[in-house]
Amino acid sequence: MPATGTALRVGLETLRSNPLRTFLSTLGVMIGVASLVAVLALGDGMEQYGLARIRGEGAQVVGLRAIESETVDGVAVPRDSAVLFTTADAADLARTLPPGTQVVMLRQGAGLVTGPAGGRARGAVVAGVLPSPGFPPLTVVHGRMFTTAEAYADAPLALLSQPLADSLAAPRPGASLVGDTVHVGDVARIVAGVFTLNAGAAVARPGAANYVVMPVDGAAAAMAPAGPGAARSPTLEAHAASVEDVPAVRAAVERWVAARWPDWRHEVRLSSTSQQRLATFREGVLVFKLFMGAIVSISLLVGGIGIMNVLLASVTERTREIGIRKTTGARNRDILRQFLAESVVVSGAGSVVGVVLGLAGAFAFTAIMRAVSEAEVYAAITLRTLLLAALAAIVVGLVFGTYPARRAARLSPIDAIRHE
Repeated sequence: MPATGTALRVGLETLRSNPLRTFLSTLGVMIGVASLVAVLALGDGMEQYGLARIRGEGAQVVGLRAIESETVDGVAVPRDSAVLFTTADAADLARTLPPGTQVVMLRQGAGLVTGPAGGRARGAVVAGVLPSPGFPPLTVVHGRMFTTAEAYADAPLALLSQPLADSLAAPRPGASLVGDTVHVGDVARIVAGVFTLNAGAAVARPGAANYVVMPVDGAAAAMAPAGPGAARSPTLEAHAASVEDVPAVRAAVERWVAARWPDWRHEVRLSSTSQQRLATFREGVLVFKLFMGAIVSISLLVGGIGIMNVLLASVTERTREIGIRKTTGARNRDILRQFLAESVVVSGAGSVVGVVLGLAGAFAFTAIMRAVSEAEVYAAITLRTLLLAALAAIVVGLVFGTYPARRAARLSPIDAIRHE
């Protein structure tokens, strides 16, 4: 280790003595590493953006739906009886799932809502939910959201969307309804809060503005009678903590279902976003990285050739110095180590500058992408990218510095001293 440290120190001093040559020798490595880092940072950023979009589409959700109809001669015929999920089922399922998994329930229908003072009933989408962090995707602007414990107890609470609250309370503001009682169908509910739906909310229906959200168990009584083919049982969902946890969550859900209904495949339908789609996406990103990495590696190859040429010239210029060192006791491996150290220093310096340039280019390019499109793509800095850049510098330095170093180490001391 001390000999290597000395070789690196001497290498730095040698390179500082001729800064122009050092810059030219590192230029190719800088361009190659910058290109490689930019491609990897863009690939990582696009991968994160794609995974976020897939997660937003429910890639982390394992859903359970009751089979409520059978297909006979190509016609869906409702069953006389079907599984009816309750909050007790949700609580039991939650106890069997991996840590971090959230269980939610959702039941949707339509109903008529009447304000405290009566008047004209308003049509609304009625959503019965079992809330959990992030679900349902809404923002309470007045009042509060009912808690999970209140949902399990089927507390007589409800939340109204802002447009519905404003129309029921007119000419007063919708916020004045908080604490009052409204009727959803024939069911009386205390208004706990007023909300606005978040963008892309799962409970949203195109064209609808009036919504009522209430505990799931009591929502059925507040809804208008369902038509043929309408769902009679809530949807029960297990939200995995990450996409990678989905297979384990699905396996746990299958075990729970099998324990409750031995012939469960004829009673419930288990679904999850295809892991094949996720695998295909990741494979596509990997192919992109490998393909672009192979192309930009040509720049590294050119940079390595530049280093080798500079070192060969340095060997020629320092032949007499090499001969003197050998006659004073330097061994072949000492000379070899010296020139390899200089090669690694050159490639390492180019790698450091290249990482900075590559990241700057990647962030600038993603900024342009965001400016000209709606894609929220950002470059990503990962430890893997930085380690790969460092490894590339070491490999380039060692591979392309080996030939000049071996040539210097094999020089005859007598012939080297006589060299002019």
